[in-house]
Amino acid sequence: MRVEYPPSIFRSWFYRAILFFAMIVLSAPAIAETLRGNLRDDLPNIDPTAFNGPIANRLLALVYEGLTSISENGQIAPALAERWETPDGGRTWRFYLRRGARFHSGRALSAGDVRHSFETLLKAKRPAIGQQFLDALRGRAEYLRGEALHVAGIKIVDPLTIEFRFDEPVAAFPYYPYFIFDSHAEAAGGPGWHTTRSAGTGPFKLKSWRRGRDLTLAVNSDYWGPIPAADEARFIITPSIESALAMFDAGALDFVVAAEPAHQLIAADPRRRAGLQTAERMQARVLAMNAVVYPPFADQRVRAAISLTLDRNAVISGIFGGLATKPDGFGASRLLRLDGASPVDAPLSQDYDPAAARELLAQAGFPGGVGLPPIDLVAIDFSLNEGAFYANALVRELGMSVTLKTMERTAMISAALAGRLGLFIGGWTADFPDPLTYLEPVWRSGSPYNQSRWSDPVFDALVDSARHVADAAARAPLYLQAERRLRETTAAAMLPTPHN
Repeated sequence: MRVEYPPSIFRSWFYRAILFFAMIVLSAPAIAETLRGNLRDDLPNIDPTAFNGPIANRLLALVYEGLTSISENGQIAPALAERWETPDGGRTWRFYLRRGARFHSGRALSAGDVRHSFETLLKAKRPAIGQQFLDALRGRAEYLRGEALHVAGIKIVDPLTIEFRFDEPVAAFPYYPYFIFDSHAEAAGGPGWHTTRSAGTGPFKLKSWRRGRDLTLAVNSDYWGPIPAADEARFIITPSIESALAMFDAGALDFVVAAEPAHQLIAADPRRRAGLQTAERMQARVLAMNAVVYPPFADQRVRAAISLTLDRNAVISGIFGGLATKPDGFGASRLLRLDGASPVDAPLSQDYDPAAARELLAQAGFPGGVGLPPIDLVAIDFSLNEGAFYANALVRELGMSVTLKTMERTAMISAALAGRLGLFIGGWTADFPDPLTYLEPVWRSGSPYNQSRWSDPVFDALVDSARHVADAAARAPLYLQAERRLRETTAAAMLPTPHN
């Protein structure tokens, strides 16, 4: 069967895959059985119990689904659970499963599969960004010590109703998209079952995965929702964005998910701009400063001086070809606006004012940069142009001694998480549609993802309070106060940069 797929497909199934990591997408209407696109990096693995990074997890979300999902406007939406409720302010969450949802094997979804998926996830020791909501599960410790057959806090009420009980309120638990998979497939397949069996309920089935080459998904004709408009979707590993664009121009790719430095290449080509689809990704991008590595960053005046030296408008037009947005905060404000909450009204120190920056630096005891030790500005390969722009500005306007260095993405993330980098371009992609996805892992004291090692007890208290309030409307004021606190500390230790 040959089907025509319009660009609107990106606002349906593939929107799920690109929403939180895609910047810009080129698409070309065509008639084809297989929709072909690019992947910059190969997937680390295709195990639904592992956290494989945002790109891999968004693609696997086309195969595996959670109890909830993310809607096209970035809000929480029903998926395998038609509805959910809490009778006690977030200590208990009850989910009513969707009738008619089936795994790719043809088996009907049941509460037993949900319990099995979560218990497998607990044993897999998924990283803390997803594990944090499971730490308070009643009976978790006993289960992991082998003292109980099942987790006491996961109760099967009936075949289509499951209940999670916690020792404390866990407000954002329904927001995190934990994957649910077919327990029978795991039992039949043994170790590595996920490499040979497509065991999800999603709109696509896993057809093949050839490491370093491609990932191919086939449409699930028995899907409980609307059927995708293409028979297959093939994602070809294409590390070079220039190569991906050339393949698109030649008709070898039907769409390109493009990251910098592709923006200028697309903006300057009318043919490419004609096929442009845009989606604001849910990511906070920053120029991060670690005062443990570089002590002058402990002075708020130094951080403010660097912020005033960043000409963000020039970055948007020059580096991103106009295909980026000036930041208005740290990500939380944008998610709150999706829910209709009031934006943060405190001013964000992001105006370009090098004269004021030099004055602040002098007040901090470093006139003209004298006395500041040399520092490396680290960026991954595809942020090299942006990094060069910032490094040159700091040298030219403030007299700092800055050397631009590049690192491979995985190595840089490891170094940043270990607290070894003093100045680097970083970011955080949302894992779920609630401001906690930014505020807690990136900023809270003690978080393994707090790359700048910034700490503020007032901020911590606001975040801790919010994570125990089950009602979203009641949480919003606490989130707004937390983001305002970040603004009041002059972007804390991470300066917002243009996001795309």
